[in-house]
Amino acid sequence: MFNVTLYYRQNDPESQKIIDNLHALSDRFPHNLILIDIDTDNDLKQRYATQAPLVRIGPYLLRQNFSQADLEVALGAAKDRVDRKSVV
Repeated sequence: MFNVTLYYRQNDPESQKIIDNLHALSDRFPHNLILIDIDTDNDLKQRYATQAPLVRIGPYLLRQNFSQADLEVALGAAKDRVDRKSVV
């Protein structure tokens, strides 16, 4: 299992859509979802305001305006990395 971190903004429909997609994909790609509301921290808000929603999946980073297919590819790649490491 691997971590997926979503940097999101409050009351953002796109962020909610991503959260819903990540929950729906959790059976195929088991992950720990970490939600970080950038509006609760001035430093995070300043750093990520123009990039949110932003998803970090292992070493992969998806910035705003990515598709569900992009999300699935990144989740699959992260899962493959975890699977390879567990074999070694």
